Amino acid sequence: MGIDIMGWMRYQYCRLRQYPHYQKERKQAEARANGASFAEFEALRALRGTERGNRCFVIGDGTGLSAEEIRFLQAEKTFGVGAFLEQDLFVPRYIGIQNPEQLKRLKNGILTAENGTVFAGDNLAGQDGLPADAVLYSYLGVYQYYLNRYGEHQTKFSEDAYAVVYGGSHAAYSMMQIAAYLGFTEIRLIGCGPADDVRLTAAYRTAQVFAEVHGIRIFDCTAGASGGVFPHRELL
Repeated sequence: MGIDIMGWMRYQYCRLRQYPHYQKERKQAEARANGASFAEFEALRALRGTERGNRCFVIGDGTGLSAEEIRFLQAEKTFGVGAFLEQDLFVPRYIGIQNPEQLKRLKNGILTAENGTVFAGDNLAGQDGLPADAVLYSYLGVYQYYLNRYGEHQTKFSEDAYAVVYGGSHAAYSMMQIAAYLGFTEIRLIGCGPADDVRLTAAYRTAQVFAEVHGIRIFDCTAGASGGVFPHRELL
């Protein structure tokens, strides 16, 4: 099968257009990794290691959760992302958002609810509806244009979320990096698919390699949603 010429041209155009932004973000990430202070990310920096040794659940879609499962999760440390934030099931301990269009839909909803810490990509900084106390992280999605050739889907997993959080096709991937930064040693995914997303499957493989090296266990509580990358574990 031949190459998609129009897709390749769009890819090259984005690669060229985003290069100045990528270079700026890369240099700032290196500075933070070497100890530089950036005021907008200090709230995240202060949270490093605060959940050391704990387990968490990252929920991308709560469809099909039973009342018993919801009660169970309400007592756990949870990250809510994606579709879950629009399902009005419960307020998770942590909320992750980096999509500007979703922010518009949520601005009068779950983000104003009490008891949830909001982690937001810095691409949302200053936008209407983002809580003033949101914990910003340096979200870098365009790096994949420079890590890959057209049609490839390699990803990175950040060892230091204060320095940078890498995009990986789903906000769940960003929250996994933040969870590791907070010190969680067990991460369970719920509804963080779809299994046929080749970009997300590639990101999950990168996360699994990082987890194995750093003593973190990752399980998929929705059978097959991770494309078979993570072992399945029943929720209850």
